[in-house]
Order: sequence, then structure tokens, then C-alpha cells
Amino acid sequence: MRILYHHRTQAGDAQGIHIREIIGSLRDSGHEVNEVALVLSDAPKPATGDADAKPSMLSRLKDNLPDLFRELAEIGYNLVGFFKLLSAARRIKPDFIYERYALFNFSGVLVARVLKIPVILEVNSPLAMEQADLGQQKLGGLARRAERWICNHATVVITVSTPLKQILVDMGVEAERIVVMSNGVDPERFHGRRDAGDAVRARFGLDGKRVVGFVGWVREWHGIEDLVRGMPDWPADLGDVHLLVIGDGPARADIEAAARAVGVAERVHVTGAVEHAQIVEYLAAIDVALQPAATTYASPMKIFEYLAMAKPVVSVDQGNTREILTEGENALFFPPGDRPAFVDAVKDMFSDQQRLERMSEAARNTIFNREYLWRRNAEKVVDLAAAHRPHD
Repeated sequence: MRILYHHRTQAGDAQGIHIREIIGSLRDSGHEVNEVALVLSDAPKPATGDADAKPSMLSRLKDNLPDLFRELAEIGYNLVGFFKLLSAARRIKPDFIYERYALFNFSGVLVARVLKIPVILEVNSPLAMEQADLGQQKLGGLARRAERWICNHATVVITVSTPLKQILVDMGVEAERIVVMSNGVDPERFHGRRDAGDAVRARFGLDGKRVVGFVGWVREWHGIEDLVRGMPDWPADLGDVHLLVIGDGPARADIEAAARAVGVAERVHVTGAVEHAQIVEYLAAIDVALQPAATTYASPMKIFEYLAMAKPVVSVDQGNTREILTEGENALFFPPGDRPAFVDAVKDMFSDQQRLERMSEAARNTIFNREYLWRRNAEKVVDLAAAHRPHD
């Protein structure tokens, strides 16, 4: 099939990974994909947890605009997006449009209606609700109506979690139009081989140690500082457990200060910014992975990467994480915001080495058994579009 992939993002962070993986998987399956965007997905990206990454000119402009002007600019983008998409469509004659949802972005739906082809809309967040919750909206009523109209006029809406589907249904989007499709992973790249972490373990003095790890931009609400402060009270047989924070973030200084204050500085390591291309070797160096907090409707990319690398997860217990993980099989859960329970779950994960090894194997198998695969997501997208193609 010939596919037009349209997005209005900077193609950075997790959203950039998602865009690149879907496009790559579609192309690997033999489909022709043409990307229409302000910033193409193969543009250089900042490292994980890179506090010094220089924001793009578009990002700086967006961040400095008053809310009303930013919203008007988002509406105005439709003049650019519509004609860019229409021009590309007339040139390549696509079988369908695949669009990553952005607030006030009518472009894909309008072009699809003009050309009478399907448009598959991928929704990762309820953006009108998000901006309202952050107090970043002047046109809130219009944003909600626009979001509802765009979703109800897409051929198919893909949401990354069931909780997100429910949010859309509650705001008036037709349930039968929505398909839930979790994020995925490339199991060949995230291969699960422990020896890939040898260099990282040597660099941080982790040889012969057991390691619990966190990936990403670490903030206070992740509770990592509480984990560190509890380490001196762990049982003696957990004295070899080290913490590796893979990334950076505003909580880094507090984590490192807490480690010094309670005398475990030699067991706590923060890597600083890491290129996503190098994440595999860092994940290979850990034994247990952390998902201590998550937006309630997200499909956290790191969970799939953890699983593919055969790392059982200590995770916050909420609908979207329960949708991916299974208690006692590939994860141990703790209640949201319960820091003591978080620390106890980490200790529990390391308390039974045979169980930990079984859970590691089960984590890797989960990826295949439940098809958390980018290539399978791409196949589902094509099947959805094919089912809705107009008949000649």
C-alpha cells in the first residue's frame, strides 16, 4: 500500500520513537510510506534525560507564545497541513492517511474526506483535557469540540490504552470507532542478552552485583529518593543490590544527596543523558526495572523495552499498567503514591532469586505472547485501512 504519514510534532522523545518505529515497520513490510511533517522523524534527536539538549526554534517559539496565540497558531497550522497533505496525496495517490493526533489539527480528516480515502487517527493523549488540567487553555470549549469532531470523523481511532479509549468515549467519541493498540518494541534490537551490558557494568562497578534500574527523566514524584533512603535498612542479603538511574532530571541532585546522607553513595549511580541508540546496553546491565509512576492513560514505552530485555518490572498499580503487565508473572505492583509499598516491592523482587529468573524469562516471552511488537502494530494498521477502503 501507499501511505501518507502525517504528524505535527518535533519527533522527539517517546513520540519520535513511536513515529520512527511505525514508519520503519510499515516500510519493512513492503509498504510505501511518505512522511508529511514540520520536522521529519529522521532529524537528530536529544539523548534520554539530556538536560542540555538545545530546543528547536519551533519549540522555543511555541513555549514563548501566550496560550491564546499558541492555540490560534495550532488552528492556523491547518492551512499549511491541508495543502501539504493534499499536494503529497495528489502526487503519490495514497491508499490511506495515517495521522498522529494533534490538538486542533483537522488536516488529515479533511484531506481524507476530499480524496474519499480512509484516515487512521492515532491518539496518544486527550490533549484538550491535558492542556485544561495544566491551565494552558483559553479556547477550552473549542478544543474539546474540535477533539470530539476530529475523532468522530476519522475512519478509525487508535488509542494506546483502554483508559484512554474510555476518556474519549466519555467526551462523546463513538466507541465502535475506537481500537486499542498498545505501544510495542523491536525484539531484535531489544534482544534480552545480558552480555550486552558488560561494558556498562564495568564502568559503574556493577560486576557481580544485582541491579535495579530506572530509565528516563527522573522527577521527585517517581519516588526514587525514597528508595535510596530505605536502602540502609534492607536485609543483609540485599546488600549487593545497586541502583542505576539511566538518564537525568530535576530529581538527580536530591537522589545523589540522599545516597550520600544515608551512606549508600557507592550503590547509587546516575548515568546522565544517554542516547536512545545506547539504551539496550544500559538495560542489559540491570536485573529489575522500575515504572514507579505513569500517566493513567499512557502506554509507557519503557515498559515494553524492559520486557523485551527480559527485565521484570516493579510498577505502579493502575489500569494502564495492569493492561500490559501481570502480577507475579512479569511484574510486582504497588498502589499509586505509596512510597513504602514501592520500596517493599523492590525488596520483594530480589528476595527470591529463582522466582526472579522465572519472571525474567516470562518478561521476554510476554512481548511475543501478547504481540507487543511494532511490526504487528503496523500490520494491524494496514488491516484496518484495508477493511475501510472504498470499493471500486
